[in-house]
Amino acid sequence: MNWVREQNETREDYLNGETPQRKTSWKDGLCQGKTFGRLFLFLMALSPILVYYLVVDEGTFTREDLYTCLVNDTFRVPCGRKNFTDKECLQADCCYDTKRMRCYHSVPSRYFYEANGGDFRASHEKTPIGTLSSQKLKISVDEISPDTVRVILHGANETVPTNTLTNKNYTVNVQNRKLQVEVYRNNAEQDRLLTTSNGPLMVSEKYSEWTLYLTNHSLFGLNRTLLTFQENRQVDPVANSTITKVIYNNKNDHYSVPVFWAYANGKFHGVQIKHEGPLEIEILPSYLVVLRSLTGGTIELVLSVGPTPKDLHDQQATSTSVAPFWLMGTHMCRNSENRNTTQVIEQFTMETYADSYCIDENIYMALMIDNLTNVNIINETLTALSEQGKKFLLSVPPQLSVDSGSLYSKAASLDLLYRRTNGTIYTGRYRGATVAYPDFSHSGIHEYLSEFNNFISNYFHINIDGFVLKDNWPIDESYVMKDNSTFPYFTEEMQEAMSYTIPWNATVNNISHILKHNSYGRSQTLAYNDYYNKSDPQTMILSSAKMFGQTQSVTTIQNVDASWDNLGQFIENILFSSITGNHLVSVPVCGDTTAFDAATQEKLCIRWYLVASTMPFLRISSPSPFRDPASLDSNFATSTIEAAMDRRMALLRHYYTILYRRRYVKKIESRIKNQKTLERTPPRLFTQISDVIRNEPLVRPMFYDYYEDTATFPLTDQYMIGDSILVAHALTPNKKVMRVYLPPTVGVWFEMWSGKAHSTNATDSWTDVSVVETDMVMFVKQGAIIPLTWCHINLLKLNLNKCQKITFSRGLDPIDHIYRVNDTNLSVTNTIKDLGVIFDSKMSFKHHVIETSSRARKMLDFFLRSSEELSVNAVEIIYCAQVENEINLIVALNCTVEPYASTGTLLLDDLVSFTADNSSVNIFNMPSLNCNYTLGYIKLYSVGRPSTSYRKNENMCDRGANFTITYEEIPTSTEPMSTESMSTESKSTESKSTESESTESKSTESMSTKSTSTESTSTETSSTVP
Repeated sequence: MNWVREQNETREDYLNGETPQRKTSWKDGLCQGKTFGRLFLFLMALSPILVYYLVVDEGTFTREDLYTCLVNDTFRVPCGRKNFTDKECLQADCCYDTKRMRCYHSVPSRYFYEANGGDFRASHEKTPIGTLSSQKLKISVDEISPDTVRVILHGANETVPTNTLTNKNYTVNVQNRKLQVEVYRNNAEQDRLLTTSNGPLMVSEKYSEWTLYLTNHSLFGLNRTLLTFQENRQVDPVANSTITKVIYNNKNDHYSVPVFWAYANGKFHGVQIKHEGPLEIEILPSYLVVLRSLTGGTIELVLSVGPTPKDLHDQQATSTSVAPFWLMGTHMCRNSENRNTTQVIEQFTMETYADSYCIDENIYMALMIDNLTNVNIINETLTALSEQGKKFLLSVPPQLSVDSGSLYSKAASLDLLYRRTNGTIYTGRYRGATVAYPDFSHSGIHEYLSEFNNFISNYFHINIDGFVLKDNWPIDESYVMKDNSTFPYFTEEMQEAMSYTIPWNATVNNISHILKHNSYGRSQTLAYNDYYNKSDPQTMILSSAKMFGQTQSVTTIQNVDASWDNLGQFIENILFSSITGNHLVSVPVCGDTTAFDAATQEKLCIRWYLVASTMPFLRISSPSPFRDPASLDSNFATSTIEAAMDRRMALLRHYYTILYRRRYVKKIESRIKNQKTLERTPPRLFTQISDVIRNEPLVRPMFYDYYEDTATFPLTDQYMIGDSILVAHALTPNKKVMRVYLPPTVGVWFEMWSGKAHSTNATDSWTDVSVVETDMVMFVKQGAIIPLTWCHINLLKLNLNKCQKITFSRGLDPIDHIYRVNDTNLSVTNTIKDLGVIFDSKMSFKHHVIETSSRARKMLDFFLRSSEELSVNAVEIIYCAQVENEINLIVALNCTVEPYASTGTLLLDDLVSFTADNSSVNIFNMPSLNCNYTLGYIKLYSVGRPSTSYRKNENMCDRGANFTITYEEIPTSTEPMSTESMSTESKSTESKSTESESTESKSTESMSTKSTSTESTSTETSSTVP
């Protein structure tokens, strides 16, 4: 047997390309004396065996000849446990590699299900690890839509609803002899999309294994974009050459869902894998995917045929309603271990740049032992938030303190708490408290949430805008999985995943938690949505649980250490999540664990904020040391980060437009097809959304928009915002130069803040960009119009805290109209300060006359310092910057190629469209109700004509729904726009202060325009004022 194995390995090495260096003829070898003698003896010894196989047992030889151990390294599926010996491996009917001491399946595998009468039965009575094989199995096919099909592996006695379609873009072939399935694309080439025939199929009560093969070209998935393998062939050809992930939500990974995209023959297709219970996924270098389950049961493959990334996104994403605009803002929180409500409130600080708060992640746990002693201080804080226009999101874990009184009693009486195997209620530890765990899929959960709502209503007397469901994998700080004797197959990765959560054998209604674990957080999210959205659809539910294709709910990733590696990994996570339907995935900025050093990781934290400023949801939540901008060590870091957040605010309405514009475009197209003009459209028509419309991902990997260019596949440090803005980040410390790939299908890319043009070509589309830690490198493709809202180029942003509605009237029944800015109702007041003057609604002017005069003089002093003279224009500039909605446009044109055209959209109350050429900008569908928009400036970036900045503070609400603005009617800058001014991608660092300058000086210069002289800086600053 050893000799046979050595010969097999020799032949395998030959097939893998390891050929001898010296060639000899067969005659030379045969005529050597020793060789001839050995060959003669070998043939004499072999002749009885040949006679036996050829004459006596011919049939058996034919069957065994179907299987071979000559399997390429990249396709070797491990057989049995990782520590199988030679003897155990051969007894399991598998192949053994003596050099690497690894056991693997033959090709084809000897473990399969074959037809036996009307059933499919296992080829072996037991699996390689000794569990009894389930003897009746079935594959059902459910054709969901012309582009999506479900393949379900289940017991023959289970009934699975299925559907068959006549017109579809795929063909499913379930084999008759073996239980295998293949799916093909209905095109001329008949591309194979999926097959389960390249590996074993084993099913038992406590162990199952199944393989699927999607592509031989490129595979994406498991929170990563392109899957690559690190191999060290000098030491071991297969060392570190597989990717393994355990799908069992835990403290280190509660956000993975098994979704894959595959690329082959110029087209994309994808699959979602659905299974309750622990699922180990191993990906071989050949891209063969091996699934191993500890619970048996049903495994469901949902295949989508694409063929483009946009098609695949729509097929995998679910349809949801439009999230409110405020959710796109900055969410601020603290994450203390303190359960003293008074101390929790005292350490809370309110920052102007945050749009929503949770006060503290631990406030709910603190309330459970508070006994209503701190109701007043809590509501004073919340009232202050509300008056400042801030939203309140309550962080709620699923854990229920046993000290919570009526809430705990209610849960126990409903019998929805998990219990030990002896029948007692299971309790664990969470944030220093003894807690129990509700089952949110229980039939009594609605009644429990009603009691929960009563509980929190005793403390919070204002409206709660939403809930952040945290730690809901769910965490139990006391439980460590030690006894694994129940499971015949168990790895260290599984033991780690199944620790610090509810024990796998805890039960509710006699159903083990292991069968519900992966859906626990999802059940909590759905239960909260069902309860609260019925009474108030505007209540937002954010959750740590990630769901398949959920395009509305924010997924809040937790337990992130601050490191450069983690920053890069979570960019990949967010990008892949976004294109597979989870558009709003949030990673805590600068991490949310104690593993952070503000002094040594300042550059990392700055870069993290720059990355977060391009994401749809920005969340700051951490224990001490706190990571909000005001808490960082240096003024340089604080001012750099605040400037990045200002730029994000300028782009935020554009981000929102990208996410939801497809819904509005669909409505506009429908109206046009019905020959109804836009002028006749009811004002609120575009908010009545059809459920069949899918949202669009905001951030996406480069291959999403440029999938025909395979050079974009491995890019992880650059990505797209929508289809028009390219972002690149330096993801290693102290990086001075970045290589940025500009897809050549776009002829010209413009640096976003400077207008500098980069032409591309098919032979070399890489460009070098010099960077410092404050740079936000962004490019705009030709043909795009990017709207910027507010006056953020001057670092002056609209402050809703300063915006209130007051009605001046001495009548008994004054006009009562609700005004909205930025999708937020303005608060109502009876007194207001304007330029230091206090007005009241009755115009009595009785309030603090002396103080008012003093404040008015101070404000006049400010105006005089800010302008050469106290003119109407100076007052108008300050008013526009602080109150009105200003819209600025970046127009990217290539005037060397006809037609000279750029397009863009902006979602206000309706979807506003822009088109531009080399002479004018056309604006369509400007809203008529609640319109308070001003056109600030237009920056025209172009090739073939000078790039110029046009400025005009023009009211956009008095020219009708559709109008044209020619560049000539807008005052032009006195000199051509510098390609370096306003640039954060500047190729020089001359604007940076010298090492001898103070930190304050660095802060000021890093946020100013990167010009090479004081004079050019001054010119640009004045030119960007509306």
